[in-house]
Amino acid sequence: MRETAHGGVFIDLGDGRLPVDVMKIAQKCKIHTVKDSVAHALQGEYGRIYYKNQKWMIVYDDTHPRTIKRYIIAHELGHMLLAHNITKLKYTAMGNSFRSKPSEDHANSFADRLLCPSCVIWASEMNTPEEIAKYCDVDMELAKRRHARMEVLRKRGKFLSSPDEKELFNLFLPYINEIREKKELPLLEKMK
Repeated sequence: MRETAHGGVFIDLGDGRLPVDVMKIAQKCKIHTVKDSVAHALQGEYGRIYYKNQKWMIVYDDTHPRTIKRYIIAHELGHMLLAHNITKLKYTAMGNSFRSKPSEDHANSFADRLLCPSCVIWASEMNTPEEIAKYCDVDMELAKRRHARMEVLRKRGKFLSSPDEKELFNLFLPYINEIREKKELPLLEKMK
């Protein structure tokens, strides 16, 4: 998958700022988020997406730190928005039938990219895992993973090469320039 694969989610549902508001994205998708301490539906899982009473909902384990809860919700959004064979099954009979290793990997990649968009990290010159963790409001494990990925992408040097990525960059540009200004870096201009 290309790094810009989820640009459409930002463009259609995001507000052009970090940290990405996964609750707002779920709300815009008409997906209800429910804490498992209320639903008591998870069986050793971090989260699950359900269809019940003609509504989609994400149930997430709310015993984790905020950064992990955000990741769980982003991951479950990935299943939904990547259309992983989710059918309208009853809440109590959902099971893990649609969850395969590739679909889990894709949902993880989706969550990584949703919470830490590469063109924003690059343009804002977030050059350390600590900066990525701070600005993206993610745990250090994800920040290190995205930092390692950014090193690969920087070597390729092909940022802003697709129309989706340019549109995503333009959406985030005011925010990017806020960060650049704080770092006393030259401001960037809108891409055409």
